[in-house]
Amino acid sequence: MTTVPVEIGGMVRDVDLEALTPRARTVAEALTASPTHFRHDIWLESEKLLRDRLRPEDHVHFSAEELDRPVQQAWSGWTSVGDQDASWPVLDWLEQQARKIPPHWHVYGPDPHTPVPSLAEGAADDLMWPPEAQEYLRQRGVRFSTEEWFRIQPEPERFLLGRPQWSRAALDAVAERLTAAEPVPDDCPAH
Repeated sequence: MTTVPVEIGGMVRDVDLEALTPRARTVAEALTASPTHFRHDIWLESEKLLRDRLRPEDHVHFSAEELDRPVQQAWSGWTSVGDQDASWPVLDWLEQQARKIPPHWHVYGPDPHTPVPSLAEGAADDLMWPPEAQEYLRQRGVRFSTEEWFRIQPEPERFLLGRPQWSRAALDAVAERLTAAEPVPDDCPAH
């Protein structure tokens, strides 16, 4: 068992990193690597390289090495540990915060120069809870009602805190299936 101290509601709690999903583990590692252990931005890294995020005419302002690095940014879109009640289950809090990280981003570390030990594992953990999964599908052009969601959702990869989670690959397969154009019959006149 590997434990790290995380301060929540003014109390330091030992957190078993092995009890967390890889994505939540990276949040805990970034928090504990910070000198304050709370109330700070953590750094995220994108799956996209800087060159993919810039217009080609802007590439001249960066070296080839810089263009080939993933984009990083500070992130504070999570609930500060210091804002939580000390009775809040810290594992639940870490899991919930990890799922707030936007798709195609993962925790890099407490600052842009210090990666967390579980960086690769956290980057590979792309499971989403229902609201994230639904938004992900909508961004890919899938339209559905609440009732239809229960019909189209794939089999969950796992359950966490009593809620299902789906992988990006499973959701992509749903989007592909539901947005695929119907074949035009050979005898259909051209428009």
